[in-house]
Amino acid sequence: MTKHFPNIKQSFVLILQLFLISIPAAIPSIAFFVLADLFENSPAVAEYLRSFGVLLAYVISFFWIIKIAQSKIKNTESALNWKFKKVPFQLIAIFLIMTLALIILIDPLTELLPMPKSFEDMFKEMLKPNIFAFLTLVIAAPIFEELFFRGIILEGFLKNYSPRKAIIWSAIIFGSAHLNPWQFIGAGFAGLFIGWAYYKTGSLIPGMFIHFVNNLIGFIVGIASKGELFTFYEIFSNKTLYFSMFVLSAIILIIGIFAINRQYMFPVKESMN
Repeated sequence: MTKHFPNIKQSFVLILQLFLISIPAAIPSIAFFVLADLFENSPAVAEYLRSFGVLLAYVISFFWIIKIAQSKIKNTESALNWKFKKVPFQLIAIFLIMTLALIILIDPLTELLPMPKSFEDMFKEMLKPNIFAFLTLVIAAPIFEELFFRGIILEGFLKNYSPRKAIIWSAIIFGSAHLNPWQFIGAGFAGLFIGWAYYKTGSLIPGMFIHFVNNLIGFIVGIASKGELFTFYEIFSNKTLYFSMFVLSAIILIIGIFAINRQYMFPVKESMN
């Protein structure tokens, strides 16, 4: 029986609570959507108002679920201590290169399950070229999601299970939390990478940085393509160059993992779970 909050079952309950919380959390933002309809003759103003409404609902939802998790942790033997251990600049640089490589490697996996047009339209709506959309995807998401998924969920798992089991299950939960199968694969692999980085460094900083870089690239590409979703394979006319880049990315990721594993040889925690 696990002693620390949360365990796997409790984490799925948290995700369900997050989904339920998002419903009342959206109520204040509805006012901005209604207000946006009054500015139909000023599309730019309407866009800003809607994007601010999305940001407001997002922040309220995650702030609320984090407070709930904190209260549950206080009732167990655990103590919630955010880990913001300083990370050397050269390590951050390695994580940057590895993140770019991972984005390229994950890219073809997104084609395994084509996204329906309704979801594509939803993502286009999120990728608006304004400050509030930027704050939601590139600033708020890396901060709040890392505090919740790694700072609370993965931290609890590392106290209850072996590191391998903790990282894998936290990635599954991170992918599941996106509530659609079209993001599950990409988010799941990203969750594995970020979870591993958290375990190796004992700090939330690398995960926030990796999350920031990933979302920033997605935001920039989305704006540049005017919200059109595509893969790197589709934009490279030279397929040899694409496959060379893919192989190089795999090599970079393997070397990076090997190098960081050698520098951060944390003892493996044995567990009966």
